[in-house]
Amino acid sequence: MVTGEKDVAEDSASLPERSSKVAWLADALTAAFPCYLIWLAAAAAFVYVKVGILSYMTVGRALGRIESVELTKLDPSRSYLFSFWERISFFRADLLWAFVLLPVLGFALLFWMPRRLRVFCVVVLSFAVILFLYLQMHGFWMVGQFQSWKDWYDAIRWGVGHPGDAGTYTGSGMAVKLGTCLAVLSSLGILFARKWNLSRRWSVIARTAAWTCYGVVVCSTALCWFSPITSTPFHHSMLAIIGRAFFRFTDFDVLRYDSLGREEVLAKWREVTKSPERKANPEYFGVAKDCDVVLFVMETAPARCLDIAGELDGMPNLKRLRERAWIAPQHFTTFPYTSCALFSLLTSWYPTDVRYLTSFKEPPSTPGLMRSLGSSGYKTAVYMPSAAFSEDDALHYSVGVTDIVRAQDTEEPPTDGILWQKTAFLDTSALELLKKDITGWIRDNQRYAVLYVPQIGHAPWPDVNPAEGKNLDCVSRGRAVIELQDKWLGDLVATLEKSGRLDRTIILVTGDHGIRTGMEDPDFEPGTIGPYTFQVPFLLFAPAALKETVTITWPTSHIDACPSILDLMGEREHRDSELGSPLWDQRIADRTIFFWATLYLGADGFHKPGKFCMWQHMSDTVYSSSKFSFQDVKPLDRQSAERKDIVATLSDGMALQHRITRLMSKTK
Repeated sequence: MVTGEKDVAEDSASLPERSSKVAWLADALTAAFPCYLIWLAAAAAFVYVKVGILSYMTVGRALGRIESVELTKLDPSRSYLFSFWERISFFRADLLWAFVLLPVLGFALLFWMPRRLRVFCVVVLSFAVILFLYLQMHGFWMVGQFQSWKDWYDAIRWGVGHPGDAGTYTGSGMAVKLGTCLAVLSSLGILFARKWNLSRRWSVIARTAAWTCYGVVVCSTALCWFSPITSTPFHHSMLAIIGRAFFRFTDFDVLRYDSLGREEVLAKWREVTKSPERKANPEYFGVAKDCDVVLFVMETAPARCLDIAGELDGMPNLKRLRERAWIAPQHFTTFPYTSCALFSLLTSWYPTDVRYLTSFKEPPSTPGLMRSLGSSGYKTAVYMPSAAFSEDDALHYSVGVTDIVRAQDTEEPPTDGILWQKTAFLDTSALELLKKDITGWIRDNQRYAVLYVPQIGHAPWPDVNPAEGKNLDCVSRGRAVIELQDKWLGDLVATLEKSGRLDRTIILVTGDHGIRTGMEDPDFEPGTIGPYTFQVPFLLFAPAALKETVTITWPTSHIDACPSILDLMGEREHRDSELGSPLWDQRIADRTIFFWATLYLGADGFHKPGKFCMWQHMSDTVYSSSKFSFQDVKPLDRQSAERKDIVATLSDGMALQHRITRLMSKTK
């Protein structure tokens, strides 16, 4: 007899003989039911998370209960817009699943489990659920979206490489809260286990309490379903909402255009986005032929910290380069994640399918800047200070980078115990390696295209100028970090000038993305898109083409960097799949550019002439605004033609990019 059967037999033998097997089963379930009291802590966590994400403001807007969009009222939560019965209706699915259905399933499993393991398993399962929900809620408070398993993998991977910085995202409070929770659950488990060891029957009090709680919850759940309120996405259970995010289910049908060929899909892309076709004789084509290329990409550098068209006090090197450069004050990244943003810079594609490109043992060949210049005999390399991660390597190799050079932490940096100084040391070490290689290549008359990605700017920004006081606001700290990187840029410029190649070098300076979490800046608004996240400085120094500053007055995107540089270089081959255009092509003022962030911030959007649009996925609300802010804007009516057009544009954009990535990337 197996252990489970033996325990069940022991349980049945210890009970008085019953005339009915149904009565015997009822007694067996009753004996296991006190475990419900332990599970209640995990069940309550589902309700707690729903309370944390529930926005009566958003629901009130969506249901048309807010006529004025003023946000200066005394009660910004707008809970008064709903009656008591309407408010509790938001929790009906959570009560049903967490307090009623899942326990029933658990009782069925406990019935066949060895008795001595029942309480232990319930304690472990309850704590695991609480831990999972707590981490998801922690992430939601920071970015406004629940995380996928891939996000957790990336976070753990980044935390291993940056253990000091990782602490700023968690804090000691997390360990205290979770430790207390585990201690309480364990104490309850030990108490119930001892009761079990003393008697085959549980105490009448424990059984009565468990059944009473269960009965109250069942009745309460039933009442919640009688509310007449229109169902909204916030009425869904947290089990469904978080599970959908964790397993990366999206609102997009990415396969709708998988039957289109190369010319058809590109034509459809131009139709949807109003993107212009390449000119037969583009401006500035080939004026910088045989020049070298340096991409200086700053980590977490929003335009709010650096107005590239404004005063550049404290940044003499950017100010110098600007004198013979294109600057784009309305420049936007494509995705608030470094590797995805770099992908757009190097390929002229949106990064909606980056995971596809890194899923191969040998990544497919993706056309773009590094691929084209590498085919023309250029050395291509990326210089970085971070630890080696194979997935990032796969991405760089897929876009044509041949060498990945990392600073080696072979000596103790002069940090004085200050974490940011170690990061700066590794950044400058990578810069020294870059300068050394550049000097050698110039000496050997070898052309090159390199990418330098310092990490000192990773938010939360450190105070790199402590002498100026500890009370600097967040934006001022970010600007100070950029000023520090300006000095590094000056070192690089000095090397090029000493070698006599500065006037034959194209230098791109930009940021990968802006602020993305409330931990990085408490003023950040989670769950939405905006300029603090997407708008970044952009400067393209090209002395072979310009003798003065040229300001681009229309919106530009990271997807425009690659076409701009390749046009200057006179490259024609393998460019038919570019989704961007040269910065100076005024026709792009009429196109649509996308802001993708659903898997990170829970929202996607785009800009088209005179209008910014956003689709917030969890609340399923769609917004349209004349400025890149949706805080004071009412969501569009669910049946409105404008809403349907916005959703269709985003859905088409995602599906077309999916098809383009798979069609244009050549696997080996």
